[in-house]
Amino acid sequence: MWLVSEEPAWRLKRFLRGTDVASITLRVSRKDYKALNPTWASPSYLFVNHLGEVEAAGNIGDENWLSFCSQIDEMNEVRAGAV
Repeated sequence: MWLVSEEPAWRLKRFLRGTDVASITLRVSRKDYKALNPTWASPSYLFVNHLGEVEAAGNIGDENWLSFCSQIDEMNEVRAGAV
């Protein structure tokens, strides 16, 4: 999972100071950010497969996001032996 931002590098560095999130943060140009997130919605998600193709995109909390969370929960239950 990556945090993608178009914020200026200095602001992003200051915001993430003292966290481990900086190691999973990708700063992109405004043009690239708009291509990834054309509605400028926040927080949003973008699922990209191993071929670089967008599988799903939207706002965190929408139907696709909730389905993803449900799948992750099911996988964690299986791994824990609860199912």
